[in-house]
Amino acid sequence: MNSNPVSLLSKIFDRISVQDRINFARHLSLVVKAGLPVLEGLKIIQSQTESGVLKRVVESLMNDVNNGKLLADGLQRYQHLCGDFLRNIVRGGLSSEKKTKNINRAGYFSLAKASRKKN
Repeated sequence: MNSNPVSLLSKIFDRISVQDRINFARHLSLVVKAGLPVLEGLKIIQSQTESGVLKRVVESLMNDVNNGKLLADGLQRYQHLCGDFLRNIVRGGLSSEKKTKNINRAGYFSLAKASRKKN
């Protein structure tokens, strides 16, 4: 268990809506499909999102990628926001076409998971 109080508060207060998760997954799949460099794609995603929390997450991911880390490693820090599914897809060595389909599915997986929690 993580005993860092700042991290625990972050998990409680930093929420990303289901719609923002879906949009993030869609935009990320478009970045992959277009063959854009990850850093450039993250800059575009950050500029197009209205969620303050998601902007901070994407900025952190951009810093990680800029410092030579893998995007999947950065996503691991935000597992409570984006889940394992998206991170594992990004980490996996799938073809670009399969990866974009699976990243899109990750967004819808978040939606299905959220609606099950409400019921």
